[in-house]
Amino acid sequence: MDSQKTYDIHVREEGGGKTLLSLSGRLEIGNLHLFLSEADGLIQKISSGSLRVDLSKVEYLDSAGALGLLQLEDGAKNRSIILQFVNVTEEAKRIMGLIDRKALSMKPLAGEKRSNIIEQIGEGSLRILNDFVSIMTFLGDLLTALTRSFFHPRVVRLEDVLFYMKRAGVDGLPKVLAQSAGPRGKFQDRSSWVFKTR
Repeated sequence: MDSQKTYDIHVREEGGGKTLLSLSGRLEIGNLHLFLSEADGLIQKISSGSLRVDLSKVEYLDSAGALGLLQLEDGAKNRSIILQFVNVTEEAKRIMGLIDRKALSMKPLAGEKRSNIIEQIGEGSLRILNDFVSIMTFLGDLLTALTRSFFHPRVVRLEDVLFYMKRAGVDGLPKVLAQSAGPRGKFQDRSSWVFKTR
C-alpha cells in the first residue's frame, strides 16, 4: 500500500524540558511507516524530559495507527523520555485497548524440529492422502451436480447461476454448482441458491 501523509504533526516546546506533540488527521495502515519514521526523527531531537502527545484532532485511528502510537511510546521510553497521551477520545482509547502489549514483546514460538525421518515421511504421506481425499470429494460433488443439472435442467435457476457467474466469474461456475447441488454433500444447505426447491 502506498504511503500517503494524511496526518500532521505539530511540535511545541512548553519549557522546563516539556514538549507537546499535537497530532491531527488520519493515522492508519497506509501511512504507518511514514508516521513512525517522522515521529522517530522527532523523538531523536528530544534529549530528555517529558513528551505529551495530544490526540484531540485525530479524525481517524485504526489498529495499525494505534500500534504506531504504542511504538512511539516504546521509542520514547527507550530514550528515557516520559510520554503521555492527552485528550484521547473514547474511540481512540477503545482501539488502543485492542493492542495486546504483552503479545508484542513475546518471542515467536519455535517450531518443533524432528530428526526422525520416518515420522516426517509418515506425516507427509498423511497430508498427501488428506489432500487426495479432499480433491476426490470435490470432484465427486462436481460430477454429481453436473449430472443432475444435465438430466434435470428445470431444477437449475438460470438467473441465479448467471448472477453467481458474474460475481465469481465463469471459472467459479463448477464450484457454485458443486456447492449447491450435492444431494448428500457437505454443501447441501446452500442448495436453495441455484436449484429450485420442490
